[in-house]
Amino acid sequence: MIEKTSAIVIKTYPYKETSSIVSLYSERFGLKTYIIKGGRKKNAPIPSNVFQPLQILDIIVYNKPKIVLNQIKEYALTYNLQNIYCNIIKTTLAIFITEIISLSLKEENPNDEAYIFLKDTITTLNDIDDKYLKDFHLFFMINFASLLGFQPMNNFDEENKFFDITKGCFSNNISTNSLSFDLSSTLHKFLIQSPNITPITQSSIERNNILNALILFYQEHITNNKPIKSQQILSSIL
Repeated sequence: MIEKTSAIVIKTYPYKETSSIVSLYSERFGLKTYIIKGGRKKNAPIPSNVFQPLQILDIIVYNKPKIVLNQIKEYALTYNLQNIYCNIIKTTLAIFITEIISLSLKEENPNDEAYIFLKDTITTLNDIDDKYLKDFHLFFMINFASLLGFQPMNNFDEENKFFDITKGCFSNNISTNSLSFDLSSTLHKFLIQSPNITPITQSSIERNNILNALILFYQEHITNNKPIKSQQILSSIL
């Protein structure tokens, strides 16, 4: 059956001599993998290099349930994401966001709310001024966790001042899994201001400490302790 859907590119890698495998998060089918036969050939009708991370496409696909790797019949670019691919900070953020998506999404089932959120995240990243980029990835992680059903509980108050990564909430007890009061307070600010993108952190040290805390939270509750390889590069430029 031939189907049409909007889709976001998650990952592309070579397959055999001239083909490629592409992982897409589509509006209609959720997370799916397709083969682009001959996509790495010169003048290929569907060139593999179109499928850059976070590219948003309208695609027509052969959707046969019993076949593991269906094919893409046609494609059309939906947005011009040149600002992402020509800006080193935005490119690095895109790589990090792509890795978070790849590690977090496990279902083939479609999720309209998640798809709309990811699409809006990508277009916002492309369009916003650089002054909003410092904490962009932190807001993304918090909001995306909420869509996955694992957002940190915002019960911060005079008694519960320390965020416990394992429990996913603020506690009055300090443990080996707790953030300091200062970091807990900063995390609370993110939770009450999401989905705003106005930067909250005051320094790269504070920013990286919050990033480390959110990565630990993801590893504990969402990604099954899988390492996030692009973290180090991201931390070095923000």
